[in-house]
Amino acid sequence: MPLQFNQTRIGKRVMPMKQKKKWEIGMAILIWLMAFSTAQAEVFTFVPSDNDIFDLDHAYAYRWTINWFVPDGEPIVKAELSFDDIYNWAVERNDILYLRLMDTSPSGGTAVASDLRRYTDNQASGDYFNNHGILLTTYTDESDKVPEDWTYSFSPAQLVTLANYAADGKFYLGFDPDCHYYNKGITFKVETKAESVPEPSSLWLIGVGLFGGAVLIRRRI
Repeated sequence: MPLQFNQTRIGKRVMPMKQKKKWEIGMAILIWLMAFSTAQAEVFTFVPSDNDIFDLDHAYAYRWTINWFVPDGEPIVKAELSFDDIYNWAVERNDILYLRLMDTSPSGGTAVASDLRRYTDNQASGDYFNNHGILLTTYTDESDKVPEDWTYSFSPAQLVTLANYAADGKFYLGFDPDCHYYNKGITFKVETKAESVPEPSSLWLIGVGLFGGAVLIRRRI
């Protein structure tokens, strides 16, 4: 009896079943890669109208208003509040800077810039915004009059709260310095990640590779 092979016809040529399976797997990989999406980061940077928030005078508490929506389909993955060359004018007992994230703020106060409002607390101890939002962290300068760059990174739970507060397009950062914290600038950064398909050039290279593989297979049969 003559030998028989499991074959599939392509035009006038015959492709063995094993090679046909390789071709199908290659095409499946291409389709998967086209559907697969990679995360791309986007960074939003905010700076207050008065970049050092009036050197955080200890006679006041300050509210910084930020108008921003979380982009659709781009969850927040990172948020940082940074201070350039911050230092305490004198290291004293109970000196502390309270930093707070808020969706509401106290009434009253005085508008001192388009996005900044200050409240007089007469150097009272404790967090002036205690009944609003969540406490992010506190800062204390242990080195008398030695400037330092300092950055606070939000915790995962705080990132969730930030996303909730920003849902209506507005949230606040509260600063209550229980001493005079000089600085040369305050910056708030938010990083999100969106899903996007691979670049067309990458897909083209993948397609060329698979097409070349198909040509080689056909030449061998």
